[in-house]
Amino acid sequence: MIEGAYNDYADWKKWSVGDFMRYSAYDAAYFSGELRGLELKGRRIIELGFGNGKFLAYARDRGAVVAGTELLADVARQAMAAGVQVFQSDLSDAVAQSPGEFDLVVAFDVLEHLTYDEIRMLFAQLARLLKPGGRVLARYPNGCSPLGCVSQNGDHTHRSTLSAPLLMQLLLGRPWRMMFAGNPYRVNVGGNPIRRIALGTRHVLRDIVQAGFNSIYGTKVTLDPNVVVLIEHRPCRTL
Repeated sequence: MIEGAYNDYADWKKWSVGDFMRYSAYDAAYFSGELRGLELKGRRIIELGFGNGKFLAYARDRGAVVAGTELLADVARQAMAAGVQVFQSDLSDAVAQSPGEFDLVVAFDVLEHLTYDEIRMLFAQLARLLKPGGRVLARYPNGCSPLGCVSQNGDHTHRSTLSAPLLMQLLLGRPWRMMFAGNPYRVNVGGNPIRRIALGTRHVLRDIVQAGFNSIYGTKVTLDPNVVVLIEHRPCRTL
């Protein structure tokens, strides 16, 4: 890790104090699509690396009990001031205080910041933190797509290139089951009609290229710049 890698990171990401824990109609549509009907009301949710807090605010507004982790101290203090429970990034305090009590872990654009060993250690902690049947929703740059190079190589704090199969290889023999892996939910609302038509056309063309590629090579590769996975905690039963 480069010394001081996260110095001024919030400025680089253009996270402003005034925008903290605020989300747009576009953000709400995206989060709703990614959650795929998962109930939030009354659920305990922890977001890893919550950044500007958009998802935390969205989930809390829908009745979830939210908590999170964040490396940036100033951002963590903002969250605590807003009533969010903030845990250490290694989750040691969360596991000690609330073992097996969380329903959902969310990690948008986080796993690529970890080494493969750190990802394995993280999921070992998540296995202790989640209820049986609890889930992890994660998004990261798509290592199986040339378009993923833009996201992966656009940030020097990224330390691992990932795909859905590679992630599950890291978790082999551990209590996890892949429920979904694919392109991120596509929001095509708001803005002017011309922009919506352009976005819709781009999505259609990308799907055609994706289907053709997979047909030719016999693969199931997704081509969007990012990939989203939903993973279920499936602990072994003991007699």
